[in-house]
Amino acid sequence: MKIQRLFIVCVFIGLILKVGAIPLTLGVPEVMVLGSSVMLLFICELSGIFRRTAAIEQFLQRKTQQEVISAKHIMPAANVSIDQQTPGRLRRYLELIIGERHPQTSRRHHDAVRDLIQQHLQDCGWDAKLDEFGGSHGPAHNVIAEKRGYGDNPGILIVGAHYDTVKGTSGADDNGIAVAGIMRLGELLGGRRFSKTVRLVAWDLEEQQQFSRGLLGSKHMAKNAAKKGERIEGVICLEMIGMCSHRPNSQTVMPGLRLFAPKLWHHLEQNGFRGNFIATVGNQRAERLIEEFAVSANEIGLPSSSLIVRGLLKFLRDLRRSDHSPFWDHGIPAIMVTDTSNFRSQYYHTALDLPETIDFEFAAKVIEATARVIERHANPHGCTPTMEKAETTRLRNELVVTETD
Repeated sequence: MKIQRLFIVCVFIGLILKVGAIPLTLGVPEVMVLGSSVMLLFICELSGIFRRTAAIEQFLQRKTQQEVISAKHIMPAANVSIDQQTPGRLRRYLELIIGERHPQTSRRHHDAVRDLIQQHLQDCGWDAKLDEFGGSHGPAHNVIAEKRGYGDNPGILIVGAHYDTVKGTSGADDNGIAVAGIMRLGELLGGRRFSKTVRLVAWDLEEQQQFSRGLLGSKHMAKNAAKKGERIEGVICLEMIGMCSHRPNSQTVMPGLRLFAPKLWHHLEQNGFRGNFIATVGNQRAERLIEEFAVSANEIGLPSSSLIVRGLLKFLRDLRRSDHSPFWDHGIPAIMVTDTSNFRSQYYHTALDLPETIDFEFAAKVIEATARVIERHANPHGCTPTMEKAETTRLRNELVVTETD
């Protein structure tokens, strides 16, 4: 939006200079361009005001009516086994994380959260370090915590979330709750041994997405992994996992979804477009990872829907707006696990992205499902080996709608 405004202002100033240099020669084309520029500038500002006003009104309505968004109305599967401490732990970690985390305007808290993540994962028994790279506002760092698998050349499974925010937001759903989830995964899996190497990652500078320079932390990691020839078997990107609503029409969809993913769109329509599910989006190489997540989610009663991106669909911007997409560009299997961001949340990138809007029970189920995927995929001692592809495909077809067309 800022780039659009800058462009409009430049066109507007250019026309003023032209008119000033040639008095009384304002023709029809100049009048049309000038009028369009003024109108677009007005619409951009007005749309921003309406969006902020709608978010404030919805927030105040929720506070007034004492509405509680939760997943308690979802009937769990019979074999649910969720650690009862997880919702409380997520809440506690989010309390420590919450606050603007932008490297330019809130460097102190940004760095404090980075150090908090590293220290916590170290305390949980992980080999945690900072990986520095160049940022727009000084040095930037990914936090990388690893448990190396046994064997000569074990494959690598990465699970990550970005910890920075845009300016002016406390970043509860985007993406503090997912970072809290990474910290909780560090606890839950801290005592395990894996046959494959598992990395828990907190990416930096995901939000610095101006002039195509976003996703800097994950771009840095994906590029280095490709350069080193690392055998990355999968990447799970947790991107906004805390919003859940059972109200009809609380879920919107990206433009064109009905055309390129009709089965998924029909599934959402049958559900009344309720925002009470977790979504996974992955490239074709990540089909097995998507299947494993679908089965794991079903085991704990977490509704899920999936989209496997094929062909030119991988270039759609709404499917690439997080840290999974740089791995797609290097041919690495990667999925994004998300509550669908601005297609569900009125508070996206606003000052009202606060802990009060988070459904901690829903987020806890997402983290539990993710932990089960890690156990299935990385095959720690004492856990069931990774399912055969035919078995996961059968279960997927029975349990969840996954768009593959």
